[in-house]
Amino acid sequence: MNRSMGFGDLYPFDLVARVRRKLGFVHDIVTHAPLTLEEQIAAARPQIEERT
Repeated sequence: MNRSMGFGDLYPFDLVARVRRKLGFVHDIVTHAPLTLEEQIAAARPQIEERT
């Protein structure tokens, strides 16, 4: 809002290098190794441990 009115940002939005690396890692995982529909369903379901 401030920027659209010609004012400065209310807070400095500058990501540190460590956060940029983490975001880059997640981006690479999401964009380069997409899951199949079956894998997405399996990941979304809670894992039930079998007792022996």
